[in-house]
Amino acid sequence: MQHPSRFADKPLPSGPGRVHVVDDDPAVLDSLCFLLEADGFSTSRNASAEELLERLEGSEAAATEACVITDLAMPGQSGLDLLDELRRRGRSLPTLIVTGHGDVPTAVRAIKAGCTDFLQKPYGDDAVLEAVQEMFKPGASADRLRPSRLAVQARLATLSPRELDVMRAVVGGQSNREIAAERDLSPKTVEAHRSRVMVKMRAESFAALVRMASAVGM
Repeated sequence: MQHPSRFADKPLPSGPGRVHVVDDDPAVLDSLCFLLEADGFSTSRNASAEELLERLEGSEAAATEACVITDLAMPGQSGLDLLDELRRRGRSLPTLIVTGHGDVPTAVRAIKAGCTDFLQKPYGDDAVLEAVQEMFKPGASADRLRPSRLAVQARLATLSPRELDVMRAVVGGQSNREIAAERDLSPKTVEAHRSRVMVKMRAESFAALVRMASAVGM
């Protein structure tokens, strides 16, 4: 995404909500903020997790209608560190973590720790906007999205042994190719099992599936 550079936060009081964007790459910050502002959101640009934490302790300490988009791997505090610190301070804002291909296992840990969702690079504009819109829906915090243990156990009982095995591998951060290679299956077969798992578990997203696994200690 190539957009003109933005050098200041763009408050839009009448918009649907405020998005705190955290990334150490200025070009990514500019691009994401431009995209979100064009869709009516107010944004804040933060070059580090520390900058956002300072902001939330200052002028925006009382703000409630907000969410966070953060890169996972950054100098200093990582996106996972930021998530932990927000929870420690009692500011469990809905959080979208952006991750590179090799960071999927860490992203899984982030979801189990309370992240609302994650996007894997490269991602499209529509995926970002859809994820942010979901975070502003009522009850979108990770704590409220966490399913009950009994409900998850009932859904797990509908899985075949192979589907359960694939689910364990998926929520463990393995790719379809890795799962296939370890079990002497084709990637297409693994994808078919994975699709059935999503349907039977009634998981609308990968993040939702990880939260279900976390609810039963998987």
